[in-house]
Amino acid sequence: MLLSEVTFTVGQEELSVRIIYSKRRTISLEIKAEGTINARVPDFIPDADIKKLIEDNKLKLYRKYKEFCPEGKKTITKGGSYDKLYYNGAVLPFVLGEIKLLLVKKGSKDSAKLYYRKHPDGSRSLTVETGSEDSVLIRDSITDWYRRYAKETLLKKTAYYSKIMQTDYQRITVREQRTRWGSCSSKGNLNFNWKLMMMPETVIDYVVVHELAHRKHMDHSPAFWREVEKILPDYKDRRYWLRENGRNFSFY
Repeated sequence: MLLSEVTFTVGQEELSVRIIYSKRRTISLEIKAEGTINARVPDFIPDADIKKLIEDNKLKLYRKYKEFCPEGKKTITKGGSYDKLYYNGAVLPFVLGEIKLLLVKKGSKDSAKLYYRKHPDGSRSLTVETGSEDSVLIRDSITDWYRRYAKETLLKKTAYYSKIMQTDYQRITVREQRTRWGSCSSKGNLNFNWKLMMMPETVIDYVVVHELAHRKHMDHSPAFWREVEKILPDYKDRRYWLRENGRNFSFY
C-alpha cells in the first residue's frame, strides 16, 4: 500500500505531511497557505526514501510552517488562508528589501489606503488603512500595490534590455499566475507575473531577458539560450534560483 501521510516531530509538536504521487522524476516539498504540508513524489520511489527526505528536511519544514502559519498572531481579517500571510507585523519579500506590513483598522469597509515608506534606518513598511475585516480585500489592495510597482519596474527593464538585445516588443501586461513568471506571444506581447517583485533583482532581469530572447527564437533551442547567455553569462545560476525557490511565492 502506498504511503498517504508521514508525521514528524519537532520538540513537543507533531506535524503531518500529505503524500501525493504523480508521474514526475523528483520530489518536492511544499507548504500551502492554509497550512497543509505536501510532498509530491514519483510513483516509483520507495517509502523509506520519502520518510528519509522528510526527516532530513523537518527543521526547514517546521520553520517554514511557523513562518506561514504562526500561532497566536491576531489579524483584522475574517479568516481564510490569506490572514496567515497578510497579518499585522508580517514581513513580506520585496526586491529592494523586506517590507513590514502594518494593518490599521481605519476608514472605509469597502476599500483600503496604502502608504509605503522607507525609514531612515533603511527598513521599509507598507501601511494598509481599512475598516474592513475581509482578508481578500486586504490581500487585493496589497497585491495591487505590487502590480503597480511591477509595471513601472518592468517597463524600464524591458526598454533597457531590448536596446542591448536589439529587439522589439509590443504590449507589457502584469498578471498573477501561480508559477509562470513570464511569457511572450507571437505578436510580441510580453506578460509578467507581479510576484517577480518579491524576488531578487537578478532573477527579475533573467525573466525579462528570457522573454525578450523569445522575440528572436520562439523556442528553447540552443540558439535561444546563446542569446540569453550573451546578456547574462550567469543565467544558469539565476534560472536555478527561480526553479528552486519560485514555488515558495505561490502562497502569496
